Amino acid sequence: LSHPGIVTIFDVGKQDGREFIAMELVDGQPLDRLLEERGGKLSLLEGLEISEAVLSALSFAHEASVIHRDLKPSNLMKMRNGGIKIMDFGLAKKVGGNATGGQQTFIAGTPAYMPPEQMLGATDARSDIFALGATLYELFTGQLPGHEHEPASIARGYPTPREREAVIPEKLSSLIVRCLTADPAKRPQSAKEVLVEVRATKDAIMDAFRVLDPALDALPLPGAEEAPQHASRELPKKPAGGQTYRVTEQQVDVVYGGKKR
Repeated sequence: LSHPGIVTIFDVGKQDGREFIAMELVDGQPLDRLLEERGGKLSLLEGLEISEAVLSALSFAHEASVIHRDLKPSNLMKMRNGGIKIMDFGLAKKVGGNATGGQQTFIAGTPAYMPPEQMLGATDARSDIFALGATLYELFTGQLPGHEHEPASIARGYPTPREREAVIPEKLSSLIVRCLTADPAKRPQSAKEVLVEVRATKDAIMDAFRVLDPALDALPLPGAEEAPQHASRELPKKPAGGQTYRVTEQQVDVVYGGKKR
């Protein structure tokens, strides 16, 4: 797989009786460490940027009939130049052109992110969609889907992303919930389908803020390395509705009548 969002594998083999994978050195940090630095979750816009990058790479892999089978924050690397790479294809599997993986010879993965069918020994591209849903849930809310000691694969009735974080748009929350559906047939059927919805959400948010203040076009994207760590600016108070807008590197707060949105 040759894609800027996927780690390059140079060689696979066996030496002195030990199997190995040789891959490129990626200069960055995994998202689980980034989450720790950010207090457990990412801002809405930075999360959408990362989601878009991961989905672009995942769509490429699925089109090549490769499923990852272990997507999670620790296997997504944020590079120092701002890009994202999907790492650790140690459990990846080549499947048929119809994207149906069938039965596995072994069961492996990370329980907190694994879909129900993977625990039963069957995976396809939609299994990665479930793991991606669990990952996005964590990126945007700072919590894993499900309940304590009960992962999303078996949990029922846990809060939606929007119920945990009111800033999350309803369409994005609904998309993540659909990705986490137990029945693969009821999930989005491809990473490309999810990518289209994530881009639409991100573009709608950015368009809304450009209407509010065209000067936002000049601001760096969330997480940009050149942005000052605590850069912020107060925009003029809008007379109608008493709305004010505060822009920082990590988030955009919209205040209506004293309530942050």
